[in-house]
Amino acid sequence: MNEHIVALGAFAAFLYLAGKLGLLLLIVMCVGLMYCSKDVANGGDSVTRRSRRGNKSKVIPPSITKMRKAKDGEELYTGSQNPLGESPIYIFYSSLTGASKRVALQLYDTLNASLGAPLSLVVKLLSLDDDVEDLDDYFLNVPKLDKPPIYLLVLPSYESDSPIDYFLEMLRETSTDFRVDKYPLRALAGYAVLGLGDSESWPELFCYQGKLADKWLSKLGGRRVFPFGELCVKSNLQRNEKRVNLVDKKKMFAFYGINSHRCMETTPSLSCSNKCVFCWRHGTNPVGTTWRWEVDKPDMILNGALEGHYKKIKQMRGVPGILIDRFNEAFKVRHCALSLVGEPIFYPYINQFLEMLHDKEISSFLVCNAQHPDQLSTLGKVTQLYVSIDAPTKEELKVVDRPLFRDYWDRLERCLDILRTVQSHQRTVFRLTLVKGFNMSDESVGGYADLVERGLPALIEIKGATFCGSSEGNGNPLTMQNIPFYEECVKFVKRVNEELNNRGLEYGLACEHAHSCCFLIASKKFLVDDKWYTHIDYERFFELLKSGESFDKMDYISETPEWAYFGSEQGGFNPDDTRWNRKEEKLKKKAERERVAATATAIARGETATATTAVDVVVDGPN
Repeated sequence: MNEHIVALGAFAAFLYLAGKLGLLLLIVMCVGLMYCSKDVANGGDSVTRRSRRGNKSKVIPPSITKMRKAKDGEELYTGSQNPLGESPIYIFYSSLTGASKRVALQLYDTLNASLGAPLSLVVKLLSLDDDVEDLDDYFLNVPKLDKPPIYLLVLPSYESDSPIDYFLEMLRETSTDFRVDKYPLRALAGYAVLGLGDSESWPELFCYQGKLADKWLSKLGGRRVFPFGELCVKSNLQRNEKRVNLVDKKKMFAFYGINSHRCMETTPSLSCSNKCVFCWRHGTNPVGTTWRWEVDKPDMILNGALEGHYKKIKQMRGVPGILIDRFNEAFKVRHCALSLVGEPIFYPYINQFLEMLHDKEISSFLVCNAQHPDQLSTLGKVTQLYVSIDAPTKEELKVVDRPLFRDYWDRLERCLDILRTVQSHQRTVFRLTLVKGFNMSDESVGGYADLVERGLPALIEIKGATFCGSSEGNGNPLTMQNIPFYEECVKFVKRVNEELNNRGLEYGLACEHAHSCCFLIASKKFLVDDKWYTHIDYERFFELLKSGESFDKMDYISETPEWAYFGSEQGGFNPDDTRWNRKEEKLKKKAERERVAATATAIARGETATATTAVDVVVDGPN
C-alpha cells in the first residue's frame, strides 16, 4: 500500500510541475520507492501488533511473507506437519436436548476403542455450556502442551435461542478484533466440526450453525483435519436407550384423597433450572436460569392442556380393566398436578394460571425445586405447595440435582425461609426422592433434619426413585442398582422421623403407599384425637376461596382412612378397589381354554367324567 501511494504521489507531482524540477522530483521519489521495497528475503519485516497485553513487535519470517513453490516430486504442506496420532484431543459439545452429548460420548468411545489407550491422558470431553467457564482459554489462547492439540466440535443448530449463539458470537468478534492475534488457532494441530440438525423439518437451516462455526474457526487460523460433517437427529441417530415411565399416582389418593383418574398432570413451563439425575425426561427438556422463550397466555395453556388430556383418555376406551364409571368421570378434571416437567413457578403468569384452575374448581398441586425464591415469595394461593429437597448438603445437591445457578444452595435456603414465614399458611410439603448411592447415607439423616428444622413444612413426602431407563448420553446415569427397595426406604423414613423427634420437632409417621414406595411424615397438627387428617376437603377449599377471607391450611383438612396409615395391612391400597393383575388374568384365561379343550376331547372319547376330574386336578391342584 505504501509503495502505491509513493508512486501515485510522484506521478501527480510530475504532472503538476511538468519541467526539469518535476523530473528531478520523480527521480527522488523513485529512489524512495526502491528504499521502501527492499527485498525481504535478506531479512524480515518488523510489524507492531496490538494485543490485550499491550503493543509488541513481531518479526514475520521470510517463509511466510514469500511463498515457496513446490518442486517436481515434492509435496508442499500447508497444514501442521506434526503427527496427528500424537496430539491430544479436545471434544467440545453443546447440547439442549441431549442429542449432541450422546454423539460426543459415542465419539469418545470410538476413539477409546481405536486408540486402545487410557483416553484420560490424551482426550478431554468438555461441554461448552457447563465445563468451559471462559471460551478465551481454548479459542483465543490455545492450551500450551507438549504437542499441539486437535479440536473436535459437536454442535447443534437451532433457529432461535440456540445454546451456541454466544459461542458463535465470540468467534466472530475474535476474528474482527484488531487488538488480538488474527490467527490464534494456528497453534492447533487441526480441527473438525460435526453439525447436528433436523433435515426433515428445517432443511433450509440444516446444520447452519455448525457451518458458521467451521467458517469462523478457519478464519481464526485453524486447519481442517476432516471436512465439515452433517448428522440428522431424526434419520441418522439411533436411540438405543430404553425408557420406561413407571410413575404411579395412586399414592395421591392414599395421602390426600385425590382420585387419580380425575387428575391432570401438566406444566406451564418446560424449562427447568436443574438437571436431576433421576429426571424421567433424560435431559430432553430445555434448561436455563432466565426466561428467554416466548410466553403463551395462561388461558391458552390451560385450554390446550385440558383438550390434550381428554384426547388421551378417549384412547383408553375398550382397554381391558377400564372401569366405565371412572372412565366417564375422567372427563371432568378435578385436580391438577403441576409437576410434569420443568419449573412451573418459573412461568411469568403462574398466579393467573392458578386462579384459572381454581375458577374451574380444579385443585392445584404445584411442585418447585427451591431455586426461585423471588417467585416463591409472591406465589398466590395453591391447594398444596411442594418443594423438592433432593439432598441434605450443598455438595450432594450439586451431584443429585446438578443445578445451573451458581448460588444454588443460597437460593434453596432462602426458599426454606420463605416457606417458614411468607408461605406458612399454605399446605407446604418437602418432597424427598431417595436415590441409593446419592442421598441415602447415614450422614444424610441429620442433614435432612437440619433443612426440616429451617423450613418447618406441614408435610414431608419421601419416595424411592422410579427407574425410567438409563443412558449416559442423555444425562441420566442411574441404573436399577440406584433404585432403593421398599424395606430400605422404610428404614430410612423411620430414622428421619426419629431424628426430628429427638430435636423436639413434632412430626409423626402418617401414611404410606407401599406399591409406590412412598411415605408421608406429617406435622402432629394433623393428628387430632389420635386420628390423622392429611386428606383435603376440596369442597371446603373452594368455598373458602370464593369467600375472599384469609384462611389457613388447617381450615380444609379431612380425615385419613385407616387403610392409608403407615404400617397398615393394606399398605395404602384402597380395599374397595380390586387390583387388576394382568398376569393373573392371562393365566386364568389360559386355564379356562385348557379346561374347555380337555372337556371337548374327553367327550369325543366318551371319557367325560375321568377327563373333567383330571383337568380339575391340573388347574386347581390336588386337595
